[in-house]
Amino acid sequence: MHEAARIFSDRKRLFLFLFLPVLCLIVFYYSKCFRYDGDVRLWKQDADVYSRLIEKYRDHSPADILNDFDQTQQYTDHEYRLLENAKYLSSYHEYLDNVREQAERLKKTSIFSTDEKSYTYRNIIKTAEDFAACSADDIKLGNYTAVEDMLGNGSADWFYLASIVFLVMAFMDENGKMLLAIIRATPAGRGRLTAARMTILACFSAVMTGLFYLVPLEISLMINGGREDLSNPVQSMIEMQKCTEQISVAGFIVRYLLIKAAAGFLIGMILWFIVSFIERRQQSWTAAAIFVTGEYLLYSNIQPHSTMSILRDVNVFSFLFAEKLFTEYENVNVFSFPVRHGTLLVWVAVIMAVCLGTALVLLGCRRYSLGDNGAGKAGKLINTFGDMLRSRMHLYGLESYKIVFCSITGLALIACIIGTQTVLCTDVRYATIENYLYQRYINEIKGPVTEDTFRYIREAKDYLDTADMDVGDYEEALYRLEEYVSSIDEGDWVVDEIALLDIYGERAWIMPRLNSLMAAVFLTLSLSTLFTAEKDMDITRLVRSTARGRRYLFWIKYAVALTVTLFIWYRVYCGEWRAIIAYLGREVLDAPCSSYATFRSYGSITLKQFLRLLYLLKLVLMIIPVNISVFVCERYRSYEKCLLMNGLIIAIPAFIYLLHFSQISFYTPISLLADRNPLLKGTSSFVELIIWSVIGVSALIWAEREWGSLKP
Repeated sequence: MHEAARIFSDRKRLFLFLFLPVLCLIVFYYSKCFRYDGDVRLWKQDADVYSRLIEKYRDHSPADILNDFDQTQQYTDHEYRLLENAKYLSSYHEYLDNVREQAERLKKTSIFSTDEKSYTYRNIIKTAEDFAACSADDIKLGNYTAVEDMLGNGSADWFYLASIVFLVMAFMDENGKMLLAIIRATPAGRGRLTAARMTILACFSAVMTGLFYLVPLEISLMINGGREDLSNPVQSMIEMQKCTEQISVAGFIVRYLLIKAAAGFLIGMILWFIVSFIERRQQSWTAAAIFVTGEYLLYSNIQPHSTMSILRDVNVFSFLFAEKLFTEYENVNVFSFPVRHGTLLVWVAVIMAVCLGTALVLLGCRRYSLGDNGAGKAGKLINTFGDMLRSRMHLYGLESYKIVFCSITGLALIACIIGTQTVLCTDVRYATIENYLYQRYINEIKGPVTEDTFRYIREAKDYLDTADMDVGDYEEALYRLEEYVSSIDEGDWVVDEIALLDIYGERAWIMPRLNSLMAAVFLTLSLSTLFTAEKDMDITRLVRSTARGRRYLFWIKYAVALTVTLFIWYRVYCGEWRAIIAYLGREVLDAPCSSYATFRSYGSITLKQFLRLLYLLKLVLMIIPVNISVFVCERYRSYEKCLLMNGLIIAIPAFIYLLHFSQISFYTPISLLADRNPLLKGTSSFVELIIWSVIGVSALIWAEREWGSLKP
């Protein structure tokens, strides 16, 4: 009880634990409401349309539903979704029959049946036995939107993991306060303290599971409805086609939440065990970050059936992404016996929890200060070797080492690597039905305008004149194409401007704002530790008393900040650039900008050259929030205050701007990195650019003068 009071009485930590679920709810709300411009009433109205459609056809058989829509040429999104559900329900029994028939065929095949003790043969038998218990008799049409929202809320997994990491790091507070040896010297500071922390971890995992998963589910149930369908078999959902568990949707939810809570407890135990061997708090953060990153890379890069698949199957993220245990059917080879992936994870979790719990209790009871024992001597040897390397570093190298390895910046950069593996490049706001046929014509003749271009248009018109069908939509698209070709100059290209509008058009605001928010968040997290090392050790005045510790050290730190900024720019915006090239196609990069109405003012320079200028300008514009962050970090002592102020000035306005509050664009420099970029908006954003440039330069000059001045 005392340990819980110590952990949660810290206001900053308590605020963080409350802020993460709130932020998760905001992200969930935004992901569901962005298509309605953030209006929850429109979300509710749209959800009611689908609910009424489900109620209308609830008592109909899947065959009747398919027949009812048989003559319809175009479906709404809700009708298309209803048809997909009807197709699934009508074909599920065929799916089960195919699984059983395939198992019988494979058993009779000589290549599989020669060795009945092989894993392949046993896997065939087990697959047939598992699916034999499934039945298509009781599955029903229903509104499962809320459950689908819960399964699709991937951000909740990352927030949940972050909360577990922060709690485990709270167990290491005595390391930072140099109290570890004193606490371990007392009876209550050994085994009893470890047991209390295990209880706290278990309760915390259960509470956070409810906040991150159950609360969004309840909100979605209130908006979308479907509570009465939770008693249906879980196989009624398309996502659960491969699930062999004979449970209801409600039973699945309960089991899913229990697995999540157990996964949080186990992940916390693993992290706790790792960092318990590290006495420096900063190195504990780095070790936790390296472990999580390594596990994620193994989980995301190892193929399911490779020789190294066990590192993917028994992985922290296999426990965290628990929905795949139900939505995917997978057996693991354990000594030539097929074992369900979920069953294997349960046994591994139980064994690991017992072993880790025992090890942590023993460590708490037996470990004292390192002293001159073997571990102490090994630690001294490592520190001696590290000191030899650090003593030979230039000041720039030493400052880079401090910010990356001795602060949370290293963790932020690792998070940047993970979070930017897939960068959004389009939100497809212009890919409408009206543009579909037009794009098909464009793709037939895209490239430099030649005589073949006009010949294709003439032949297409002649074909439509003789076609025996309704050609109204085709004629309209062809007329648009002819108008477009006649409007471009000699030497220009026929290009798919619709695809470009999906990236840089007026309505395509999500992509640039979201990626700019990512850059703002990682800049805030990474640069807030720039000056905290000297302030934490109370040596700021001592450093400033030397010539190299005043302006020279400031500019070295600023060079390190620019290096970190360059890394973040590379991960976010070079990733965006590569994604855009893949979306548009490399063949259009040599097209002149005059071929695009959006960029016609840039004349004959190619699209490739324009993109280079655009992303180099974004790199330059990132210096503005960097200068503001440097000014804030010089003013405040602790990392928490620097992070809070940088968040209020840089990250939070960028997040508000993402939520389609365009009025705030003038009050955040991040808008210049997004859709208010001067190369995209021209003179309309020129005033903002001048004002923020003056603010950025002034902030840097003020910070340099304050740091360089000698104070009593």
